[in-house]
Amino acid sequence: MEKAQIEGELKLFSDNYKGIYREREYWYSPRAIIKHKNQEINFDYYTSYKQSGNVSLSSCDARIFRQIDLLKSIHWLI
Repeated sequence: MEKAQIEGELKLFSDNYKGIYREREYWYSPRAIIKHKNQEINFDYYTSYKQSGNVSLSSCDARIFRQIDLLKSIHWLI
């Protein structure tokens, strides 16, 4: 996925869910931040790069993350 397409999708996602779009800065990926039940959930695409001999490889992964309280149990609902 191209950089411009990723940024466009995150901006649209932010607008659709009344979130905040954050531009790429330093080593952080661009991301959409959506508030849900007084928590911030971050959505981004992370690109990692690897070198294998003379070939440079890259892969792009979608990530969803938020802060958690490690002292409370986690309940997964799928």
